[in-house]
Amino acid sequence: MVLLVFVSIVFSDLMAATPGARDHIVIAGPDHPLPNIVAGAGRDDADAADDLCHYLSRVTGRTVAVVPEPTANGAILHVGADDFVRKQAPEFNNLRGDGFIIRSVRVGERDHLILAGPRAPSSQWAVERFLQDHCGVRWLLPHSEYGEVVPSRPIVSIPVALSERHEPDYLGRSNCSMYMHSPAGKYARLGPRGGQFGSHEIQHMFSTEEFAAHPQWFAFFKGKRQWWKYGNGWQICTTNPETIAHAAAYIDAFFQRDPDALVASVGQNDGSGWCECSTCTSFVNSFDPPYTPTERWFAWVNQVAREVKK
Repeated sequence: MVLLVFVSIVFSDLMAATPGARDHIVIAGPDHPLPNIVAGAGRDDADAADDLCHYLSRVTGRTVAVVPEPTANGAILHVGADDFVRKQAPEFNNLRGDGFIIRSVRVGERDHLILAGPRAPSSQWAVERFLQDHCGVRWLLPHSEYGEVVPSRPIVSIPVALSERHEPDYLGRSNCSMYMHSPAGKYARLGPRGGQFGSHEIQHMFSTEEFAAHPQWFAFFKGKRQWWKYGNGWQICTTNPETIAHAAAYIDAFFQRDPDALVASVGQNDGSGWCECSTCTSFVNSFDPPYTPTERWFAWVNQVAREVKK
């Protein structure tokens, strides 16, 4: 009698832990149809969907591919916003920053998994979080033999009630130019990539034509006004009021092109190249102790912000 009770307990525990049981959805398995990967309309969504297929194929040992339309069988994984996502998870538009959701939804007899958010990088980060948490993929050291861990898992399952909401505490979280991982060195895994979060925006804000027309906008050092088309080592003249008006106009145009943008960067360049004209020198030395480059830059940034606010 005792033996029978023991066997019953073990059997029920095994049933509860078996992927595909009532509390789990099988995304991929040897006895299940391949999942249908569908991508949103954006280029970032398409890239994220391809990335998901690449790793799901390696994890499961089966070829998983993006489909233009879902087939009659298999779970449907929505990478990025499509009509289904907008209907089933409308709150994703209210996520902070480039947040994302990972959510299982059952409609009729079909299981769906949503990997989406409102910003361009959101679907990629949702994919990476899914791959890490539910497939065991790890990115450790880029560009090396042991740079990533991709386990063999013939069965990939998720809880039926899976519903996650990920939102960043900070809008800008990294030096986004220090990319680490593929594809094509485009982004750092599980981290921010690009965008208007602190780039050297003055390299785009000020052009060759503007240097020719307004050399006084640019930093004076080594005996002349300096500027080159791309790269660090130069700044602008932070005491010239015309640079403030120019920056404000640039930001206005930026938000007109992308009214949903979170941030318009006015980032300076790395390194040296600060203006040494008589006005800048007097301004810096008017403080005790004299202003640092950071302080003089933010004095300019704050003036730009006040002008934009108007």
